[in-house]
Amino acid sequence: MVRAILLILFSAVFSMPAYAQSTPIALPEISIVPKDGMLEISGRVIGLGSGTINATLSIEKSDTAGRLSTSQGREMTVIRGSNEVVSQSSISAQPDLILTVKLTLMNQDAIIGLATTELGHTSK
Repeated sequence: MVRAILLILFSAVFSMPAYAQSTPIALPEISIVPKDGMLEISGRVIGLGSGTINATLSIEKSDTAGRLSTSQGREMTVIRGSNEVVSQSSISAQPDLILTVKLTLMNQDAIIGLATTELGHTSK
């Protein structure tokens, strides 16, 4: 009887999906600061736990000066209390600016954090 219970517990533990294991916890943070007619954009990762993540900062901008679509990212190790910049960019900003900034944090194939900031008017 004890052997059957142990076999059931053993098979349950090793058949659990990958996301049930300990996942590193990190907080995505987007900063947009106006400076001299430009916008300084940065994405940061603040560690709440420990592990390795992939962080990607994506910027999409449209105004009378033109269109821009860029994405920068990197793999990083976070620990509790860490605070690292993923990427920084400066872009021009016209009065008709439409801007979307996303910071995505992933561990393996799972999104563990997402921050999005949108500026400007879009028609629906």
